[in-house]
Amino acid sequence: MGPPVGHKLNQNALDNLSAAWPVFRDVQVAWSWAGMIDVTPNSNPVIGPVAQLAGLTVVTGFSGHGFGTSPAAGQLAAELICNTTPLVNPDPYLFSRFAA
Repeated sequence: MGPPVGHKLNQNALDNLSAAWPVFRDVQVAWSWAGMIDVTPNSNPVIGPVAQLAGLTVVTGFSGHGFGTSPAAGQLAAELICNTTPLVNPDPYLFSRFAA
């Protein structure tokens, strides 16, 4: 069982939509769903190795943005796995950034 649907939040979004675009004034929500979103404390995904588990590389924490960023994330992950020079600086995405 997932989290409860935020009906007030959904209605607020619909009210804002209708205010911005009156064509949506008579729209009614037919169905609502709520689910978990994977997100990190700083909202950047994790892309790279996990030192505590040799051989494990993770690519996660996109909170719904994976569809748009997956080609670049996949390239960075492959570069890190293959020990090639990454096209971008991987530091903002490394799991180790959360180490104390």
